[in-house]
Amino acid sequence: LYFNGLGVRCAEAALGVELFVLGNFESESERSYIGLPILRLLSDRSGASGPLLVGVGAYAECSSEVDSSNCVESSIGGTVGALLREVSARCPWGRPIAFGTMLRLRMTPSLRIDSSPAEQHTKHHYESERLASLHESNGFFGPLSSSSESDLVVAATCDNVSSFTFDVDVVSKSGKANERIYLEGRGEVEMNACIQSCFAYTSILRSGDDFITVRRLRVLSTNMKMSDNTEDILSSLDAEALAVVLFHKLSQSSMQDGLEETQHVAQDWLLSTLLCTYRSAEAYYEKIKAEAEHGISRSRKTFYSTERLMGQKGSELTDRDVLLARGHERLSSLPLLVFSLLQCDALRPSGDSFRPTIDSRAAAAANMARMSPGALARCIAPRLELWLEHATRGGNIRSGKGEPLVESLNMNMEALRLAFFDLRDDAQQESEYSPILLLDSPRQVVICDCSFVVDRIDGRASTRRTIADSDHITKVGPVLHRAIQETLRSYRVPPPVLYCLGDNNTGCMNEAILHLQDALVEDSYTSLSRENFDQWCTEVASLLHSEVAGK
Repeated sequence: LYFNGLGVRCAEAALGVELFVLGNFESESERSYIGLPILRLLSDRSGASGPLLVGVGAYAECSSEVDSSNCVESSIGGTVGALLREVSARCPWGRPIAFGTMLRLRMTPSLRIDSSPAEQHTKHHYESERLASLHESNGFFGPLSSSSESDLVVAATCDNVSSFTFDVDVVSKSGKANERIYLEGRGEVEMNACIQSCFAYTSILRSGDDFITVRRLRVLSTNMKMSDNTEDILSSLDAEALAVVLFHKLSQSSMQDGLEETQHVAQDWLLSTLLCTYRSAEAYYEKIKAEAEHGISRSRKTFYSTERLMGQKGSELTDRDVLLARGHERLSSLPLLVFSLLQCDALRPSGDSFRPTIDSRAAAAANMARMSPGALARCIAPRLELWLEHATRGGNIRSGKGEPLVESLNMNMEALRLAFFDLRDDAQQESEYSPILLLDSPRQVVICDCSFVVDRIDGRASTRRTIADSDHITKVGPVLHRAIQETLRSYRVPPPVLYCLGDNNTGCMNEAILHLQDALVEDSYTSLSRENFDQWCTEVASLLHSEVAGK
């Protein structure tokens, strides 16, 4: 309670508290408990960027085989180089930042923020329940503090990538969000559900040679569209925003019920959502047929029964894929999203060689909770793309289409192999240069020759044709370079970029392959059931099939 209260006082005084923890996190025998699950409350409540663990042993040193001349750029997360980047980025002049922020939310009378305690799925000690409650502020989850007013939260600092979540509860007697009310002079009118946010903050601006502080207020009113049709709700889903909400929910569950129970909670939620999706497709299909029988033709959303229902003639999807919503434009990636969240450092139970300290888990959870939706999505499932745009030592430019040849690759090595071989054998792309692999994650951005990656993992010599030394790939082309720069700007702290191009650098390639293997989440195994993503999906589909068949 002390650090929580201190964080609230700092928030009220517009003081954001950054935590940097230095220690030896490589040696198992020298690990010590620091208490970040409690200490992080000081950072959380004040609205800072979250605690950072920094290695000071051999782990913190730069790899001389990569680029020992620039430790800041070549070192990855958890090292001294990362510390320098984080300190620079967290300074007020390193990013757009607001101070002394106050956020008030107002809603129509039928709605209110749900601040009731989360439901417990297991019986836990009072201490764990109490700790979980400290990470909730008047129904809000994120880097902010509660106040004496239920609809007001405060934070010492806030930047343009901070995110938080809250639940909305319907409190009207009718149980509906849209209500009819009486207005003098107008009679009964329908009041649509809406939400208004008022955000007050102080910003620092340059005025000539001096700096001045300016207090500002931003007001945003938004209508909340309501629907009793599940298809309408599903068609408006934003997967990246859903990832943020799910992470906050699962993180709260892990503190309250434990990591193992959180795995079951997440899978039960996925089963419920996929079952609801399938039932919705059945009902919508019956509605379409009934309207067709009566000669009713209405404009409706795109719906293909062959992609949404089992047993349809002409379907290219298996029953397993249909049940996993692979035919739904918005929900096709939902199983991977849930699986990836459960595999992240903050939520994955310990097992085999994966045994992080409780401090490491707390640091991971705190930093992920502050990520923007796009950054969090790439944290749990990094982006993989294949490009063909090179600049060679001889000055030749081999340019592709100005865009990825293959984007949104599946997160497994077999998908990467197939994409590489398809491009290599494609007559239109026939070239002595292999595609460039772009791996985008908050930890590190990797740019490397795809043929070296595939061949090294397969244990073969490179299949790339022998070329003159002057034609070795030395850097990327201008379009890919701009794409890399845009990627770096999308993060609060730009990650280091690892270039593995040109002459075959063993140390550089080893680091790239290790990072790639860590990013291919579909090839990872769960700690509890020892299943990879494909096996896990098969089990989920089997449970769904039993439920659907049993009606």
